[in-house]
Amino acid sequence: MLQEVVTTDLEQVPGFDVFTNMDAETRNGTAIMVRNGIDVENIKTLTDGRGIAIKIAETQVVNIYAPSGTENKRTRSQFFNEDMCGLLPHNNSNVVLGGDFNCVSAPEEQVPVLNLCMDLQELLRKLKLDDSWRVLYPDTTEFTYYHNHGRSRLDRIYVTRELAASVSHVEVCPVIFSYHCAYKCKLQLAKRKIP
Repeated sequence: MLQEVVTTDLEQVPGFDVFTNMDAETRNGTAIMVRNGIDVENIKTLTDGRGIAIKIAETQVVNIYAPSGTENKRTRSQFFNEDMCGLLPHNNSNVVLGGDFNCVSAPEEQVPVLNLCMDLQELLRKLKLDDSWRVLYPDTTEFTYYHNHGRSRLDRIYVTRELAASVSHVEVCPVIFSYHCAYKCKLQLAKRKIP
């Protein structure tokens, strides 16, 4: 899952199918890369490029880039309460929700100033999503964004409780192409049910 994507040249990455969603005006967007040979269906996008969702077998994979900044709290609230609804399944499917949330859902995720988002907390509660990092490391925090005044854990992947047991590896790693660290999560997606 990639956020703040500014090019569609990702489609040339060998071994992967890339699904992008770019805002026509700002030319920013989101993308999901999937290994060649994995069946993808039901692609959904937000018109502003801030979200894309695909279905793989029995799992809805959603990638978001939430509005940032203190001045955008109201816009971010609308994003979590309204805009994202079109990307989410209408039943109790398995969900992987990842991306740059540009806010935190727990106090330990930001130092020193807290940008706690109650709307995100409520969304996670409604969807019964668990933080993939906390599944393996309930008492440790790794930050994904560092700045002059502190550090935050803005980039996360949440999974439905049914998928939480399959999370086998998570890792935060610096990358040279972004001011955010990459967040890696290895899990086993639910297999397609055969009628």
